[in-house]
Amino acid sequence: MLQIVLSLMVGIFIGWNFHLFYSELDKITQSPPKLTLSKQCKEEHNYSKKDAQTPQLLDLAPPLKNTALKASTDPIEENLTESFEELLKRGEFADAMAFYMEGNEEQIKAYQQLLSDYFKEQINLDPQQAIEKILYYIEIEPQSQKMQHYLANYFQKKGKLNNAVTLFERLQEEGNDENITLSLAQLYLDLEKYERSTQLLQEIPFDSIYYDRATHLIEKIQKKQAQQEKYPYHIPLIKEGAHYTLMVEINQTPLKLLLDTGASYTFIDEEKLPSLSIEKEILLNTAGGEIIARVTHVQEFVIDQVKLENFKITMGDFSRNYADGLLGMDFLKQFDFKIDQEKEILYLTQK
Repeated sequence: MLQIVLSLMVGIFIGWNFHLFYSELDKITQSPPKLTLSKQCKEEHNYSKKDAQTPQLLDLAPPLKNTALKASTDPIEENLTESFEELLKRGEFADAMAFYMEGNEEQIKAYQQLLSDYFKEQINLDPQQAIEKILYYIEIEPQSQKMQHYLANYFQKKGKLNNAVTLFERLQEEGNDENITLSLAQLYLDLEKYERSTQLLQEIPFDSIYYDRATHLIEKIQKKQAQQEKYPYHIPLIKEGAHYTLMVEINQTPLKLLLDTGASYTFIDEEKLPSLSIEKEILLNTAGGEIIARVTHVQEFVIDQVKLENFKITMGDFSRNYADGLLGMDFLKQFDFKIDQEKEILYLTQK
């Protein structure tokens, strides 16, 4: 009897221990223990709320030295940079910029170098589209002066001076850069806005490395202003191969004439002014030999703001598809004149 009672007690004890073991095992399975980073570990790995929501393997590791941390993260950043570059190569600029806006500081630096090379390549292939992309980038990174300066210089080289001014004015507002001030002043000088150019140049202090250049530009402006007073009429010229043409109106008929300082008379294609009455005929010596020309007078001969009345012209056959005749010395000798081939301007002042 005693033996039976002892057996029952042993069975109950073993059963209770098994119950406790499986109860604890069930708790572990349903609620795994949380791993908490120490304050030191969080600081060394820049632990943030975003990191807590999307834990990385690094978060669960013990604190690493900076060299080890760099080695473990470089492949990820390198892959992202390669993905960004591949998007640019495939022409998927919008997707590449989405990558850019999500990048961290180190990635942004790598992306900026890739973008700089990309823009410089693209602007030779498709300038208009490249300019639009650069402007989009500038809107995203308004404080990044490198691409603004590059685009402004590009506009300046291409003769799009007003576009260049817009960008340099923006750069000028963002910081006190004397080199940008000098570039902007040069642009205004090229646009013949001498007052604004002088104002900018006078902002450059005496002890600046750009002071001598600023002084030289101010002297140049003063000469230009003196020339402007001497030649009040500035007639725009049009480059036609090795020659220059300009627009005129004869009795309110618009014509394009070839500027020819070697021609004694102004000569017009007679088909352009068929209604004019002929006064007489004369022989003219030309590069192709002697020709018969018809002489007449026109009521109005207008070039830009210059107007002559009862002006004598000659007429005949003139077969050049880029001009309707010649502007000769019979017009030019009535003025002091200067031809600026670089700026493509004919300067005139009445004698």
